[in-house]
Amino acid sequence: MEIMQLIVATSIIVAGILLVGYLNKRFELGLEDSSLGGCTLTNGANYSNRLAEKDKIIKNLSERVAVLEKLVTDPQEQLKKEIDSL
Repeated sequence: MEIMQLIVATSIIVAGILLVGYLNKRFELGLEDSSLGGCTLTNGANYSNRLAEKDKIIKNLSERVAVLEKLVTDPQEQLKKEIDSL
């Protein structure tokens, strides 16, 4: 191999490693180098907890949107009656 080919190949490998590291930090993928040189998923329980928390937030926001849709689409008289009944 020529020196230029070695430089290009090394640059591509280094750029790939840097890109994976950036994406790991940016999107919190939980990839970490293991002693064998591969990638393993760390913080599996933490990941599950974050997903559960996000699911709760999505459910809460969906309920709020449903209430707002009901308020917007109901006739004014019906809305007044419901507010007065509270």
